[in-house]
Amino acid sequence: MDLFPKLFPELESLRRWKLPLPDHFDVCVDPRMSFKELVHWAGFDRVSGLTGFDSLKRPWPEIYPAKGGKPYVRRFELLQLCGDHQRLDLDEALAVLAARGYRPADAREFLSFLAQYPHRQRRQHDIIPLGAVYQEEDRVYVLEVFDRPNEREYRLVYLLLRSRSLRSYWLSHHRFLATRLDP
Repeated sequence: MDLFPKLFPELESLRRWKLPLPDHFDVCVDPRMSFKELVHWAGFDRVSGLTGFDSLKRPWPEIYPAKGGKPYVRRFELLQLCGDHQRLDLDEALAVLAARGYRPADAREFLSFLAQYPHRQRRQHDIIPLGAVYQEEDRVYVLEVFDRPNEREYRLVYLLLRSRSLRSYWLSHHRFLATRLDP
């Protein structure tokens, strides 16, 4: 069932006629939904890892339990944090977001965004919610939309960001889902 027309009737005509979409996205988030329901609603069958290092000791529903509370709507943007020939690690990306007056989307907001704006998944390169970072011992993981159009590969993954021997960076093609901090 497509909930988009009911939740955002003013954007339905833009989608139907394939007109340009705004730079911001109003996302309805229901904190009562389970992580499994959110993954399914976003159009994925599961969350997968990319390498053997991506295995977690705890399942995702335990990491992101249903919070409860009332549904809310927030305005999100997809931000590019670095230019060509630059790279940012996790701490630097979070610092840049904070300096610009944004907070990163969490896992629920990210999956709700993917469900309500499915076409954005295939028009952007990798989309990352830095608020969905999870730490387990010396490893740091984050959810990400892994999009490789030339390989026709498109999936929701958890990515190992950092460990004692491995350090990850984001480049100019990455987009970060974030919302403005309340004044």
